[in-house]
Amino acid sequence: MRKMGIKNIAANVWYSLRILFQECRWLSIFEITMNILRGLLPFGISYLEKRIIDELTLNYNNEADLTFPLLVGIVLLIIATRIVYEYLQVLSTKITIICSHKSSVKIQNSLLNKSKTLDRAFFDFPETYDIIQRSGQFDSNVILTVFRTVMEIVRQAITMASAVVILFTFDYRFILLAIITYIPLFFAEKKRVEATHDLQESITELERKQNYYYDLIQNDAYVQEARIYDYSDHFIQEYSSVRQLLFNKKKRLAFKTDSRSSIVAVLKTTVETLFFGYLAYCAIKGQITIGDITFIFTAFQSVGEAHEYGIRGILRFLDSAISIEYFRKFLGLKNSIVTAETDQGKKLLKNGGKHKIEFRDVSFAYPGGPLILQNLSFCIMPGQTVGLVGLNGAGKTTVVKLMLRLYDCTEGEILIDDINIKEYDPSALYGQWGVMFQEYHTYALSIRENIALAQDFVSDEELRRSGDLACVDDFVKKLPKGYDTQLYKVFDDEGYEPSVGQNQRISCARALYKNSEILILDEPSASIDAQTESRLFTNLKELRGEKTTLLISHRLSNIIYADYILVLEGGKLVESGSHAQLIAKKGNYEKLFRLQAERYIKGQDIESACTDERTKREAAQ
Repeated sequence: MRKMGIKNIAANVWYSLRILFQECRWLSIFEITMNILRGLLPFGISYLEKRIIDELTLNYNNEADLTFPLLVGIVLLIIATRIVYEYLQVLSTKITIICSHKSSVKIQNSLLNKSKTLDRAFFDFPETYDIIQRSGQFDSNVILTVFRTVMEIVRQAITMASAVVILFTFDYRFILLAIITYIPLFFAEKKRVEATHDLQESITELERKQNYYYDLIQNDAYVQEARIYDYSDHFIQEYSSVRQLLFNKKKRLAFKTDSRSSIVAVLKTTVETLFFGYLAYCAIKGQITIGDITFIFTAFQSVGEAHEYGIRGILRFLDSAISIEYFRKFLGLKNSIVTAETDQGKKLLKNGGKHKIEFRDVSFAYPGGPLILQNLSFCIMPGQTVGLVGLNGAGKTTVVKLMLRLYDCTEGEILIDDINIKEYDPSALYGQWGVMFQEYHTYALSIRENIALAQDFVSDEELRRSGDLACVDDFVKKLPKGYDTQLYKVFDDEGYEPSVGQNQRISCARALYKNSEILILDEPSASIDAQTESRLFTNLKELRGEKTTLLISHRLSNIIYADYILVLEGGKLVESGSHAQLIAKKGNYEKLFRLQAERYIKGQDIESACTDERTKREAAQ
């Protein structure tokens, strides 16, 4: 089990209590008051029960006359006290529900608001990525658990203090006996909880593996391959093996801890029984009354219960403190993508104009990795359409990430309109980009919402124009609900399941609908058929001059109409120029273009030869 100092535990517990008091100050104070009363009431009830027993005993021995009104009065007082105790418990539950909701909203909003602003680089470091993952598993009810544990400890402390006073009143040796009796129980419970925590940490990987195998069998994304390759039985067997291993580990822990707990429980029961017998002996000797027996014995047992609850509470604190620590670390992550301090403050990108983008001697390495880009320099003039080409791993997508300032370059600088990109307000900068990423996504929303994602006003005219440019209109017009058709069956049984190519067209339409002044399309036709691809790039040519555009594609036939083409190799800019200029250079670009062209030409030659042969055979017949 992970070790944490008392100071850290206390700091994390105090942090969670501060959050709760900020959200539910008066309810928390009321809860504290109720728990103090709930700690005292059991002894009040026990004392009244003792009075009844004592009065009945004296009445039986004709030493006192127990009147009916007195008996009824004590009974009614006991009933009233019990009702108050139960009502306080019900009221505490209601307060818990309210406080739970308020603290959960606070925690979840903090997590979501922090998540949306995190630097992309945090996902590249194992240490910070672990913090992100653990914060995502953070249970917002932990805050309430800490508060309830504190209240439980407060209540048990009051109960124990009252019990100690009662035992001391009769005989101080009773206190020593109670402590000696319940110390083994204290340590046995401590060992059990620690062993449970240790087991939970040791089986985390196994549980993850079990969940993975289960997902492979159940997830619809794997259904097709599961049928074709018939691997379901294999993963069912793997899942069963892991499940059995988990069961064996839990069984061994249960047997071990239960055996220890049984021994301690027998010891506890034996001592309590002997103590009860001793109290009975004292009553026979006339040293205490019969009512005192129940009163003292209840106090004796309360000391043990307080011990037990105390150790459980302390260990719950440890468990909660670890979760809260990760939550605090997550909120404490400091972004490096911030606006540089200048005399003019944050700069905003001008709206309504074309923009110039310049890379000056830019080098970049992902955290802990080698250089991906080296001394990269180029300039995209306002309104230009620039193509970016190169083999896999050349650094094309990294250029996009730097241009969007998802990362800061390691060396050099990136300028937009002759101003360092670091001087712009990042959130305002993001608003100027229309981007279709290579790893695009569509969502369980309507097609309209997928295209006009999170925008308050949706213009039908602009929506249809973007859909037409991205060739989305081709299949949307065939759907009964058109652009209001829900994607996927997550929330709608009649949801439409788009193909991969249709998803890509929707994502492309989203980038176009944003009507941004800088457009970036990273492999916009990778999953689109040849006919649709031809139409898409013909449509995109209409935007030439309207926007500053960066186009990335492995299919060089889609790049030839660009005003300027940049060729990357190994993170370096090896060639640049128009299509005609690069072909004339007979360098890397010309080789790549010729390889792709020859493939199509050979395909056409083979098809032509087959046609000629078929014609000859028909003529011979």
